[in-house]
Amino acid sequence: MLQITQNCKVFYPSQEINVKALKTISTESDAWIGLIPAHVESREENANDNHDVNYFYSNKDSWCLRGGEPGRYEIRWFPKDSQSEQIGVGIPIIINYFKVSDPWVYERGRIEITYDFTSFNGKPEPLESNAWIGLVPVSVKSRSEEENDKHDICWFYLNSEKKGENVLSAPSEGLYEVRAFSKDNGGVQIGVGIPVVVISRQ
Repeated sequence: MLQITQNCKVFYPSQEINVKALKTISTESDAWIGLIPAHVESREENANDNHDVNYFYSNKDSWCLRGGEPGRYEIRWFPKDSQSEQIGVGIPIIINYFKVSDPWVYERGRIEITYDFTSFNGKPEPLESNAWIGLVPVSVKSRSEEENDKHDICWFYLNSEKKGENVLSAPSEGLYEVRAFSKDNGGVQIGVGIPVVVISRQ
């Protein structure tokens, strides 16, 4: 019932998200579509309305949402602006400072990374010249740079470049996340990790 017109599921914080509503059911004039943090589990309109980051009234066939802070979200549709329940299922998306070319990668394959930190506000701490992006096993739950550095499989430094692209080489099959860190030796994770599944080449 909802459709993102761009062919991606990861968006930069400043990027517009183009949404199309396929109107197969009747809705009120104040029906709305919103960007909701994924941790909000309720399907009730009031609960989602209390947490929406951005929204628009769905009295047109298509519109756009502005992204928010990095995190995991869902785009959800509600038939009216009070005491209603979500229509269908939400579309999961990630808002982040970097993207991956493909969430499925063959063993010893290339993971192409594009990144854009130009809108980064320096929180929880500024990026330093040795900020880095790396591939870390998903089993590592800590956001500490030092802990992730113990387990990273491959990485590259940003070298003070806030916008660009690079490549990570997947060494072996497994479940990983691509993660970014503010600096080497004592930094913190920036944004959220993007899951990547590395599979063996048959």
